[in-house]
Amino acid sequence: MPQDTLANQNTAATFVAALGVNTKAGYYIDGYTNASLIINSLDYLGISTVRDSYSQYGQSNTVLDALAAADIKFDFRVSYTLPASGEAGIESYIAAIKAFVAEHPGSVIAIEGINEANIGVFSYNGDSSLAGAAAFQKDLYTAIKADPELSSVVVYNLSLSHGNAADYAALGDLGAYSDAANAHPYPVTGNPVDGQIESVFVLAGQNSSGDPLVVTETGYTTLASTDGIGVSESAQAKLILQNLLAAYEDGSTATYLYELFDEPSIAATRGNKEASFGLFNADGTPKQAAVTIHNLTTILNFGNDGTASTASATDFTLSGAPTNTHSMVLTKSGDVYDIVLWEKIGRASCRE
Repeated sequence: MPQDTLANQNTAATFVAALGVNTKAGYYIDGYTNASLIINSLDYLGISTVRDSYSQYGQSNTVLDALAAADIKFDFRVSYTLPASGEAGIESYIAAIKAFVAEHPGSVIAIEGINEANIGVFSYNGDSSLAGAAAFQKDLYTAIKADPELSSVVVYNLSLSHGNAADYAALGDLGAYSDAANAHPYPVTGNPVDGQIESVFVLAGQNSSGDPLVVTETGYTTLASTDGIGVSESAQAKLILQNLLAAYEDGSTATYLYELFDEPSIAATRGNKEASFGLFNADGTPKQAAVTIHNLTTILNFGNDGTASTASATDFTLSGAPTNTHSMVLTKSGDVYDIVLWEKIGRASCRE
């Protein structure tokens, strides 16, 4: 019978604050061209932190400005083209971010290295290998921390794809040049979720020794025919919720779901699989996953007025629960707490 203790748990507010979602306002594509649609969708989810890419020019800058004005917080990951511009490009990028922060104080909570460097196309000082990605990470981190106006911004390590142990080993330990390890767990349906997430966390942690860990991508495509991560809308809702809970339980301090909207315009070049990861359809109508997250954050925020919890330490037990049931206690304002229960599920019981 699962058992938990209030004294060892976090608050509901901490859990909700750790939720984020990937957006692509910086690319100005599909639903991401509409700032109001993005803001309303995030408000529906109860999420106010996004992972995006910064664009200094063009229409996308207007969208990013609108999000910041709505008190949305950003993790800005660098573009694949930035490393090719060398140290001068890093200096220019930092100047642009500083200008954005000056206009929107407190809006940038993190800056992130190269996305999935083992499969992304980039070049730094003529080097497109993982060694080049590591060199870029070192120079980016050093430049940010040397700037008085950005030195307090958290720098996430670069990310890798596919949980390939050999790639993580080749990258080496960049803990001196990151403030957080960066993981991309995409658990394959039909296999235990916890073990898959934990294995990726271990690998990412080895590249950022001594750092806390964040998940900057996790999710499922609703192109159900996609092997491993293709599911129905109902299954996407259940599995995404499970990933959020398991990642938090396993130590993630922030988890960004991939992604807010479907992107039909990329289907021709990247396939329908990549176009269908959204929590919402391209027009902003919610899929079941969006409804599920909305319900979760609404429950956890209910009755939470921001004052400290006075809930005393207590134990609880469950009778007759399946052996794969997990539990977590989240305290709220006053003498109140929520008990969160979930069953670790796979393809057989989840996909429809």
